[in-house]
Amino acid sequence: YGSRWQTNALAVVSGVATAEQARQIGDGVLAGVGRKEAPSQPITPWQGYYLLEALARVGKTDQALRWMREYWGGMLEEGATSFWEAYDPAWPKENPHASLQADRKRGYYVSLAHGWSSGPALWMMDHLAGITQSSADQRLYRIAPWRGGQAPFEGSVRTHTGALRVRVTQASGWRVHVELPEGVRAEFVAPEGMKIRARDEREPKRMLSGKDDSYPIGPGGSYEFSEQ
Repeated sequence: YGSRWQTNALAVVSGVATAEQARQIGDGVLAGVGRKEAPSQPITPWQGYYLLEALARVGKTDQALRWMREYWGGMLEEGATSFWEAYDPAWPKENPHASLQADRKRGYYVSLAHGWSSGPALWMMDHLAGITQSSADQRLYRIAPWRGGQAPFEGSVRTHTGALRVRVTQASGWRVHVELPEGVRAEFVAPEGMKIRARDEREPKRMLSGKDDSYPIGPGGSYEFSEQ
């Protein structure tokens, strides 16, 4: 699908690319994303979300995270308090606002608080905290936190009865704490091949049972999942 990040990312996310083509895209056109030794390509923050999503779908979440820190983190380092409509880490640093480019124009007219540029907020919830909602039942959630990385992280989503919270720590082994609001059910999915010890914190001595790395939980309560 050419040499552009955007077209190849959209081919992966939309499903136009087959599984084999998606693998080739990840190992080919997208292989240089976030790597300082590789040439960068101009891309807007809005399109950048689909690039993050494509990288995650081809099994390169760690690479996506590095690029997110470089790209959106670059805006923060240059003084952004909200994400801009357009950005390129290579633009002049003396006055980054004057260098913003979008819609074939350049300068101060470009939005400095652009809602479409906030894709990492959704991406981190989907792929780091791993919280997604069932399309068939809005009271059912899937929780599949990312196994990679070293730093702890946490996230929450608002449900119809309260916040669903997920916290991951790795100081002494991979451990996930889930707070599930009343009236909500969830399915916890362990990383592939990992043996999990699961328990309901209201009944610490009772271990939860699962099947094929999947553990049904709820409705409501606090649960802990740890690597055996």
